[in-house]
Amino acid sequence: MHLPPRPVWRGGRGVRAPPAVVLAILATACGGGPGSVEGSVAGRSLQVADAIFFARTSPNQAMVVLSSRAKACETSSHGANPAGATLLRFTLEAWTQGVPSWLDVGDYKVDDRADKRAINVQFLAFDASCQGLPAQPSGGTVTLDEVDAQTKMAGSFELKFDSQSLRGEFEATHCANDLPSQFAACE
Repeated sequence: MHLPPRPVWRGGRGVRAPPAVVLAILATACGGGPGSVEGSVAGRSLQVADAIFFARTSPNQAMVVLSSRAKACETSSHGANPAGATLLRFTLEAWTQGVPSWLDVGDYKVDDRADKRAINVQFLAFDASCQGLPAQPSGGTVTLDEVDAQTKMAGSFELKFDSQSLRGEFEATHCANDLPSQFAACE
């Protein structure tokens, strides 16, 4: 026997909606999901399926990875680039008077070492054999709204790639695996 969907209450009246619609509404309302990206680079966009971050060996560095493929922590920990995926990688650094300092909330400017907070960004779009488009922005800012080195980093970004731009937000979970020194393999 097939039962009709239960009503969803809106403004005092019951409205019937399929369970999948209800879950999508709840996920959006609760800010669920690892992030979102608006815009494209060289015709490639990024639909975020996973967002992770690695704490570097120094307390003043971390790498955030937004990926179009799920299980980004598992793939990255193997030192592999994800075949067919699109990534946005932020390497964040914090300095105080030329000395490394703890990462904290605030704005991080693209490749601005004169500032006390800097970030290096890569937009990577891979084909099936992990060949593809690497692009670096000419300017922009990543804003960290929440930093917890053991659980998550959350924030937003606005990045300029010549005449194109990307903007969005992320909520990256901590990847406890070691960050590989290079990403050479293809998975």
